[in-house]
Amino acid sequence: MHYRELSTPSLTIDLDVMEHNLDRMAQSCREQGVGLRPHTKTHKTPQVARLQMERGAVGLTVAKVGEAEVMAQAGLDEILVAYPIFGREKLERLARLACEREILISLDNERTAQELSRASRAQGTTVGVLVEFDVGYRRCGLRPGAECVELARKIEKLPGLEFRGLMTYFGNVWGTVEERRSEAVEVAKHVACALEAFAQARVEVAIVSGGSTPSMPSLRHVASRLAGPSSVSSGVPASSPAVRALRCVPPTGHPAAEAAASTTASSPAARRTEFAVTVNPDLPRRMVPRLVSRPGWIWPAYSISSGELRVQKRSGSDWRKAW
Repeated sequence: MHYRELSTPSLTIDLDVMEHNLDRMAQSCREQGVGLRPHTKTHKTPQVARLQMERGAVGLTVAKVGEAEVMAQAGLDEILVAYPIFGREKLERLARLACEREILISLDNERTAQELSRASRAQGTTVGVLVEFDVGYRRCGLRPGAECVELARKIEKLPGLEFRGLMTYFGNVWGTVEERRSEAVEVAKHVACALEAFAQARVEVAIVSGGSTPSMPSLRHVASRLAGPSSVSSGVPASSPAVRALRCVPPTGHPAAEAAASTTASSPAARRTEFAVTVNPDLPRRMVPRLVSRPGWIWPAYSISSGELRVQKRSGSDWRKAW
């Protein structure tokens, strides 16, 4: 089947670009001395997750119990659920998964730990727990220090649970290269504070997991503070776009993209980003000024390009030039 025969909208993946991105991310982590535990929330595809594991990933990261179940059913292991899980039914499902797979869960409160302990005991299994702490993003997690140690000690006393280490999210590492480098240094201070508290309390920290895609080039600043195993959870490769053909159709002479924000991005920040879109070979390059929750018009821009549709982030200065 030729791609022009596909029903629109259709999403296609350039395997060469995707594999290049996977290789690049894996190599970056090796060079910086950290293990890669990629977040599957972007692709949500066991086939891609398997490619990441084949490139040396130490495990996988998911955001929901359902995602963990999909990865486990595909035969994948070493799964970290890195988002707050509430509710007995969800924790019972995680406990059942732990009977067959190595499951880790991050949490920042005793109540969830107690409920997870009950679920684990009922299944006769053990679930690994990472205490989540905050490094300045102020989304989830305890303050690094005594609060984390106190929760870890409570977890150690709960049957069916095993305290494995710490987790955080570098969501505040953003902006220009210099801004990211500077913020990574501040994040490293929070990580060092958390580890120092555990060292003083003589509580072993086997795993320190954290990261984000924008922080990838600066992970060495954080890794230098770690004495033991560490891993980075990253959402998407900071590299070339692998999405090559979100086909466009030209109604009444004005091309319209059959792709909304939910098709090309999963986060509000990404949806506010300007994208350069190259459509079919016989159509010029166009700009989509803002992705919305429905298919949008493609507005004229200033440059011409050929090839299948591409989605590429554009800088603010390029956007102003275009208009």
